This record gives sequence, structure tokens and C-alpha cells, in this order.
Amino acid sequence: MSDEVLAAKIESFIQDLQENDIEDIVIGTTTKDGLIMIRYNGDERTLSHILRMIDSRMMVDTAKEMILEVFDDMLGEIIYGRENNSE
Repeated sequence: MSDEVLAAKIESFIQDLQENDIEDIVIGTTTKDGLIMIRYNGDERTLSHILRMIDSRMMVDTAKEMILEVFDDMLGEIIYGRENNSE
């Protein structure tokens, strides 16, 4: 998919959301080629709060994943329903 097509799809999606009374929107994408596209619309304070929440959640999820990997490496078995797929 070309960059222009991706940008058009994102813009169309944002317009659809706005038509359904969604006011504050943050969309971030990456492509295999390394293109990073970020589009946002809405109140800057609300968007800033959304981004801080995303950052915090990602840090917690990453820490959980790292802990699970350590336990998985130590025990070599399924921990909390997560299989060892490191092979």
C-alpha cells in the first residue's frame, strides 16, 4: 500500500469517527519500510492525557512481558498461560 493510500484511508477513518461524534483521535501507524505516520485531531489537553495513558500502559505491559520471559527461561514451562515459543 502506498503512503498516499494509507494517508487517505486514515483521513477517511478520522472523518467517519468525527461523523459519529468522536472528537479526540490519535492514530499512529508504521509500515514495513519504516514510515511512521501520526495523525491526531481534538483537544490538545485530552490528546496529551490519552498519550500519557498509552505510554504508561505500554511500559507496564512491557515489564510484565519481561518478567514472564525471565520466569519462562528459568522454569522452561508455561507461565500464566504463555507458552515458550523462543525456538
